[in-house]
Amino acid sequence: MNKNCVLFLALVLLSFGASAGVDCDKLNADGEDAANIVPDFGSGRDIVGTGRVQLYWAPDNGCKMNDQVLVSGDMLFAHFTYKGFTKVSFIAMKKGDRDVTGWVISSRLRENGKGIVPGSAW
Repeated sequence: MNKNCVLFLALVLLSFGASAGVDCDKLNADGEDAANIVPDFGSGRDIVGTGRVQLYWAPDNGCKMNDQVLVSGDMLFAHFTYKGFTKVSFIAMKKGDRDVTGWVISSRLRENGKGIVPGSAW
């Protein structure tokens, strides 16, 4: 085996090992059960900071949704907060896009004073 193959194999095994013991389905259910519920009328969120925001299946860094990221300007609505994560829905505004729900790191969000009902406010 050449050096590049060994390095690649090591990286794959390390990546697998990092998330091996994480039960994302259970963490998602636990997060929803024990979480602080965000009221619909104040659920609007904006992205803060630079760069894309990773979406997760559950409130854990080992539960990344592959190829699912949010960017500044996306319309988000929060549902729950739990252990530094917020479960949000992304409302797609372009034709053909789909709605996505997932967890994001809470520090990348801020309240925007909007609610889940268009035109609503605090």
